[in-house]
Amino acid sequence: MDSHRFVRELIAAVPEASEHVEDWLDDGEALAYPALGQARSWLEDHVLDLRIMPLRASVRAGREDVFRRFWAFVEERAATDDRSLRNLLMIELFEGVWWTEDVMDYLGPSTRRLLDEARVALAPYNGAIGRRPPPRRGKKPKPGRPW
Repeated sequence: MDSHRFVRELIAAVPEASEHVEDWLDDGEALAYPALGQARSWLEDHVLDLRIMPLRASVRAGREDVFRRFWAFVEERAATDDRSLRNLLMIELFEGVWWTEDVMDYLGPSTRRLLDEARVALAPYNGAIGRRPPPRRGKKPKPGRPW
């Protein structure tokens, strides 16, 4: 994977997030992991409506285009055989990201396959891979206490 090219193409796909992403593109080594993570964080802050009670996510009205462009960028790269690129996508887009299930209509077939792969490969590291975290194990809360 060419990190400079990846970051430049990410900026081209989602120029709205470029202010945060271009920090990871310099004359030395381009840092694709934090650049993609910053783009995802930007989407969470500016494109998604993330609700806690109940835990739910949706795309804000009028922001659908930028969300589609982002996932089109991902879809093209998810179809690759480049293992390092696929790992980058799995980790930065799905590990600990609980809202993916709520926006599945935006993911293409290659991205969905990558998510399925991530759910297996990353499961030992995180229970919330593209979906809400699993219920907590251990002591059950006392009646009347949510924790």
